[in-house]
Amino acid sequence: MNDSNRPFEDPELHKLLAQQPHPAAPPGLAMNVLSRLQQDLRIATPAQPWWKLPLQKWPIAAQTPAWMGLITTAVAILSAPLWLPNLIGTFSPALGQSPWLSGGMAAAALLDGALSAARSLAAQIPSMLWIGILATFLMTYAAALGAGAWAYRHHWPEDHG
Repeated sequence: MNDSNRPFEDPELHKLLAQQPHPAAPPGLAMNVLSRLQQDLRIATPAQPWWKLPLQKWPIAAQTPAWMGLITTAVAILSAPLWLPNLIGTFSPALGQSPWLSGGMAAAALLDGALSAARSLAAQIPSMLWIGILATFLMTYAAALGAGAWAYRHHWPEDHG
């Protein structure tokens, strides 16, 4: 870069500053940095294998099928009243009348009845009331989250370790 492009640079000041010694690091900085690096290294390389860690710390190639399996299982469980009676009815002639089969049918019928009652009750509630309930829930959740964040910032010690 040409000196004419830097009109505000004073060559004498630049020369004087270049002659000054570099400032020393604060005492203890090196130890703090090294201890933090060791802590990060311990966190990054846990003693446990990845499948024993929380699901969020799994490799993405393992997280994807795990989440898909969890979601599929949840959908299957929640939709059981729709498909379970038909499935049991299909296999009932081959299985005969067994106690677990009749118990399963009774449980499926009870769950189906509870879900149909909930559906008919939900149909009776106006949509604006649902929006109000949802808004109240979200505001309550946000207030609880804010209170937790405030308590964490004001009551948690600075040194967490």
